[in-house]
Amino acid sequence: MGETPPRFLLTICLSVSLALAVCLGVPEVWAEPSDIDDAEVTRRLEYLENSLEKGKVYANIWWWGWTVGQLGAAVIFGTLAYTDRDTPGSTANNSVSAVQSLLGGALLMIDPLDAAFVPRKIRGMPAGTPDERRAKLAAAEKGLKDAAKWEKLGRHWINHIMGFALGAVGFALLTDAFSDTDWKDGLFNFALSFGVTEIMIWTQPTRAMRDLEAYEREFLGEERGPEVSFGAWPGGGAVTVSF
Repeated sequence: MGETPPRFLLTICLSVSLALAVCLGVPEVWAEPSDIDDAEVTRRLEYLENSLEKGKVYANIWWWGWTVGQLGAAVIFGTLAYTDRDTPGSTANNSVSAVQSLLGGALLMIDPLDAAFVPRKIRGMPAGTPDERRAKLAAAEKGLKDAAKWEKLGRHWINHIMGFALGAVGFALLTDAFSDTDWKDGLFNFALSFGVTEIMIWTQPTRAMRDLEAYEREFLGEERGPEVSFGAWPGGGAVTVSF
Protein backbone atom coordinates (compact mmCIF):
# COMPACT_ATOMS: atom_id res chain seq x y z
CA MET A 1 0.00 0.00 0.00
CA GLY A 2 1.42 3.37 -1.01
CA GLU A 3 1.40 6.61 0.91
CA THR A 4 -0.56 9.70 -0.11
CA PRO A 5 1.81 12.67 -0.56
CA PRO A 6 1.36 14.78 2.61
CA ARG A 7 2.37 18.04 0.84
CA PHE A 8 -0.37 17.52 -1.75
CA LEU A 9 -3.08 16.97 0.85
CA LEU A 10 -1.77 19.88 2.96
CA THR A 11 -2.12 22.19 -0.04
CA ILE A 12 -5.73 21.06 -0.52
CA CYS A 13 -6.56 21.63 3.15
CA LEU A 14 -4.97 25.08 3.13
CA SER A 15 -6.85 25.99 -0.04
CA VAL A 16 -10.22 25.08 1.44
CA SER A 17 -9.44 26.78 4.78
CA LEU A 18 -8.34 30.03 3.16
CA ALA A 19 -11.32 29.98 0.83
CA LEU A 20 -13.69 29.56 3.76
CA ALA A 21 -12.00 32.38 5.65
CA VAL A 22 -12.27 34.77 2.71
CA CYS A 23 -15.85 33.79 1.90
CA LEU A 24 -17.29 33.78 5.42
CA GLY A 25 -15.03 36.19 7.23
CA VAL A 26 -16.99 39.40 6.44
CA PRO A 27 -20.70 39.14 7.30
CA GLU A 28 -23.21 40.95 5.10
CA VAL A 29 -24.90 43.93 6.74
CA TRP A 30 -28.56 44.60 5.99
CA ALA A 31 -30.12 48.02 6.30
CA GLU A 32 -32.91 48.43 8.84
CA PRO A 33 -36.33 49.06 7.17
CA SER A 34 -38.02 52.42 7.71
CA ASP A 35 -41.35 52.74 9.49
CA ILE A 36 -44.21 52.18 7.08
CA ASP A 37 -47.99 52.20 7.39
CA ASP A 38 -50.17 49.10 7.48
CA ALA A 39 -51.22 49.39 3.84
CA GLU A 40 -47.59 49.34 2.73
CA VAL A 41 -46.86 46.44 5.09
CA THR A 42 -49.69 44.47 3.47
CA ARG A 43 -48.45 45.30 -0.05
CA ARG A 44 -44.89 44.26 0.71
CA LEU A 45 -46.00 41.14 2.51
CA GLU A 46 -48.12 40.05 -0.44
CA TYR A 47 -45.16 40.49 -2.78
CA LEU A 48 -42.79 38.53 -0.53
CA GLU A 49 -45.21 35.68 0.07
CA ASN A 50 -45.85 35.32 -3.67
CA SER A 51 -42.12 35.37 -4.42
CA LEU A 52 -41.31 32.77 -1.78
CA GLU A 53 -44.17 30.48 -2.85
CA LYS A 54 -43.17 30.63 -6.52
CA GLY A 55 -39.55 29.83 -5.69
CA LYS A 56 -40.18 26.89 -3.39
CA VAL A 57 -41.15 24.36 -6.09
CA TYR A 58 -37.83 24.19 -7.89
CA ALA A 59 -35.97 24.69 -4.60
CA ASN A 60 -37.63 21.57 -3.17
CA ILE A 61 -36.97 19.58 -6.32
CA TRP A 62 -33.29 20.58 -6.27
CA TRP A 63 -32.70 20.04 -2.54
CA TRP A 64 -34.62 16.79 -2.14
CA GLY A 65 -33.33 15.42 -5.44
CA TRP A 66 -29.67 16.01 -4.65
CA THR A 67 -29.94 15.04 -0.98
CA VAL A 68 -31.69 11.74 -1.71
CA GLY A 69 -29.45 11.18 -4.73
CA GLN A 70 -26.22 11.72 -2.81
CA LEU A 71 -27.25 9.62 0.18
CA GLY A 72 -28.66 6.92 -2.12
CA ALA A 73 -25.38 6.86 -4.06
CA ALA A 74 -23.50 6.49 -0.78
CA VAL A 75 -25.60 3.43 0.09
CA ILE A 76 -25.12 1.91 -3.38
CA PHE A 77 -21.37 2.47 -3.46
CA GLY A 78 -21.02 1.25 0.12
CA THR A 79 -22.97 -1.92 -0.68
CA LEU A 80 -20.82 -2.57 -3.75
CA ALA A 81 -17.65 -2.02 -1.72
CA TYR A 82 -18.77 -4.78 0.65
CA THR A 83 -20.32 -7.27 -1.77
CA ASP A 84 -17.92 -6.98 -4.74
CA ARG A 85 -14.67 -7.61 -2.89
CA ASP A 86 -13.41 -10.19 -5.39
CA THR A 87 -13.02 -7.68 -8.22
CA PRO A 88 -9.60 -5.95 -8.07
CA GLY A 89 -9.95 -2.33 -7.06
CA SER A 90 -13.70 -2.55 -6.46
CA THR A 91 -13.56 -2.10 -2.70
CA ALA A 92 -11.23 0.90 -2.90
CA ASN A 93 -13.07 2.62 -5.74
CA ASN A 94 -16.52 2.12 -4.27
CA SER A 95 -15.43 3.02 -0.75
CA VAL A 96 -13.96 6.36 -1.86
CA SER A 97 -17.06 7.16 -3.92
CA ALA A 98 -19.32 6.21 -1.00
CA VAL A 99 -17.52 8.60 1.35
CA GLN A 100 -17.64 11.41 -1.22
CA SER A 101 -21.38 10.91 -1.78
CA LEU A 102 -22.02 10.70 1.96
CA LEU A 103 -20.20 14.00 2.53
CA GLY A 104 -22.26 15.67 -0.20
CA GLY A 105 -25.54 14.45 1.22
CA ALA A 106 -24.55 15.27 4.80
CA LEU A 107 -23.66 18.87 3.89
CA LEU A 108 -27.06 19.34 2.26
CA MET A 109 -28.83 17.96 5.33
CA ILE A 110 -26.80 20.06 7.76
CA ASP A 111 -27.49 23.29 5.86
CA PRO A 112 -30.86 22.94 4.08
CA LEU A 113 -31.87 25.23 1.21
CA ASP A 114 -33.76 28.14 2.77
CA ALA A 115 -35.88 28.75 -0.32
CA ALA A 116 -37.37 25.26 0.05
CA PHE A 117 -38.45 25.55 3.69
CA VAL A 118 -38.96 29.23 4.56
CA PRO A 119 -42.31 29.62 2.69
CA ARG A 120 -44.09 27.11 4.96
CA LYS A 121 -42.88 28.95 8.06
CA ILE A 122 -44.03 32.33 6.73
CA ARG A 123 -47.37 30.95 5.55
CA GLY A 124 -48.14 29.64 9.03
CA MET A 125 -47.63 32.98 10.80
CA PRO A 126 -50.75 34.94 11.85
CA ALA A 127 -51.54 38.21 10.06
CA GLY A 128 -54.85 39.32 11.61
CA THR A 129 -53.63 42.54 13.24
CA PRO A 130 -51.22 45.31 12.15
CA ASP A 131 -48.62 44.13 14.66
CA GLU A 132 -48.90 40.54 13.41
CA ARG A 133 -48.55 41.68 9.81
CA ARG A 134 -45.51 43.77 10.68
CA ALA A 135 -43.91 40.81 12.45
CA LYS A 136 -44.75 38.56 9.50
CA LEU A 137 -43.25 41.09 7.09
CA ALA A 138 -40.01 41.17 9.09
CA ALA A 139 -39.88 37.37 9.03
CA ALA A 140 -40.62 37.28 5.29
CA GLU A 141 -37.90 39.85 4.55
CA LYS A 142 -35.42 37.87 6.61
CA GLY A 143 -36.51 34.66 4.92
CA LEU A 144 -35.94 36.06 1.44
CA LYS A 145 -32.59 37.54 2.48
CA ASP A 146 -31.48 34.20 3.96
CA ALA A 147 -32.61 32.33 0.86
CA ALA A 148 -30.74 34.75 -1.40
CA LYS A 149 -27.64 34.53 0.78
CA TRP A 150 -27.72 30.71 0.64
CA GLU A 151 -28.06 30.81 -3.15
CA LYS A 152 -25.25 33.34 -3.51
CA LEU A 153 -22.95 31.24 -1.34
CA GLY A 154 -23.96 28.14 -3.29
CA ARG A 155 -22.75 29.76 -6.52
CA HIS A 156 -19.57 31.12 -4.92
CA TRP A 157 -16.16 30.13 -6.28
CA ILE A 158 -15.42 28.43 -2.95
CA ASN A 159 -17.74 25.58 -3.92
CA HIS A 160 -15.84 24.95 -7.14
CA ILE A 161 -12.60 24.79 -5.13
CA MET A 162 -14.10 22.46 -2.54
CA GLY A 163 -15.49 20.19 -5.28
CA PHE A 164 -12.07 20.16 -6.95
CA ALA A 165 -10.39 19.41 -3.61
CA LEU A 166 -12.75 16.52 -2.84
CA GLY A 167 -12.10 15.01 -6.26
CA ALA A 168 -8.36 15.60 -5.88
CA VAL A 169 -8.28 13.74 -2.56
CA GLY A 170 -10.08 10.81 -4.20
CA PHE A 171 -7.57 10.92 -7.07
CA ALA A 172 -4.62 10.93 -4.64
CA LEU A 173 -5.99 8.07 -2.57
CA LEU A 174 -6.78 5.82 -5.52
CA THR A 175 -3.49 6.64 -7.23
CA ASP A 176 -1.12 6.14 -4.29
CA ALA A 177 -2.86 4.77 -1.19
CA PHE A 178 -4.16 1.42 -2.48
CA SER A 179 -2.22 -1.44 -4.04
CA ASP A 180 -4.97 -2.54 -6.45
CA THR A 181 -5.85 0.87 -7.96
CA ASP A 182 -3.86 3.29 -10.11
CA TRP A 183 -4.03 6.75 -11.71
CA LYS A 184 -6.74 5.66 -14.14
CA ASP A 185 -9.05 4.79 -11.23
CA GLY A 186 -8.13 8.09 -9.60
CA LEU A 187 -8.82 10.05 -12.76
CA PHE A 188 -12.22 8.42 -13.23
CA ASN A 189 -13.15 9.17 -9.63
CA PHE A 190 -11.99 12.77 -9.96
CA ALA A 191 -14.03 13.30 -13.15
CA LEU A 192 -17.15 11.76 -11.58
CA SER A 193 -16.87 13.58 -8.25
CA PHE A 194 -15.96 16.98 -9.66
CA GLY A 195 -18.49 16.66 -12.47
CA VAL A 196 -21.35 15.92 -10.08
CA THR A 197 -20.34 18.88 -7.90
CA GLU A 198 -20.31 21.23 -10.88
CA ILE A 199 -23.75 20.04 -12.01
CA MET A 200 -25.08 20.63 -8.49
CA ILE A 201 -23.67 24.16 -8.44
CA TRP A 202 -24.93 25.19 -11.87
CA THR A 203 -28.43 23.73 -11.40
CA GLN A 204 -28.92 25.33 -7.99
CA PRO A 205 -31.90 27.71 -7.65
CA THR A 206 -31.19 31.44 -8.04
CA ARG A 207 -34.70 32.90 -7.94
CA ALA A 208 -34.38 34.30 -4.40
CA MET A 209 -31.40 36.43 -5.45
CA ARG A 210 -33.38 37.94 -8.33
CA ASP A 211 -36.50 38.40 -6.21
CA LEU A 212 -34.53 40.16 -3.47
CA GLU A 213 -33.02 42.59 -5.96
CA ALA A 214 -36.46 43.26 -7.43
CA TYR A 215 -37.92 43.80 -3.93
CA GLU A 216 -35.20 46.27 -3.01
CA ARG A 217 -35.72 48.22 -6.23
CA GLU A 218 -39.52 48.20 -5.98
CA PHE A 219 -40.01 48.91 -2.29
CA LEU A 220 -36.73 50.21 -0.88
CA GLY A 221 -35.49 52.24 -3.82
CA GLU A 222 -32.11 50.53 -3.77
CA GLU A 223 -29.99 49.94 -6.83
CA ARG A 224 -27.27 47.34 -6.62
CA GLY A 225 -23.89 48.28 -8.05
CA PRO A 226 -21.06 45.92 -8.91
CA GLU A 227 -19.81 43.77 -6.02
CA VAL A 228 -16.12 42.89 -5.77
CA SER A 229 -14.82 39.94 -3.77
CA PHE A 230 -11.25 38.77 -3.28
CA GLY A 231 -9.92 35.29 -2.69
CA ALA A 232 -6.54 33.68 -2.12
CA TRP A 233 -5.14 30.18 -1.84
CA PRO A 234 -1.69 28.60 -2.00
CA GLY A 235 -0.19 29.46 -5.35
CA GLY A 236 -2.93 31.75 -6.63
CA GLY A 237 -5.76 34.16 -6.07
CA ALA A 238 -8.89 35.57 -7.62
CA VAL A 239 -10.84 38.80 -7.95
CA THR A 240 -14.55 38.37 -8.70
CA VAL A 241 -16.80 41.19 -9.92
CA SER A 242 -20.56 40.56 -9.97
CA PHE A 243 -23.26 42.94 -11.24
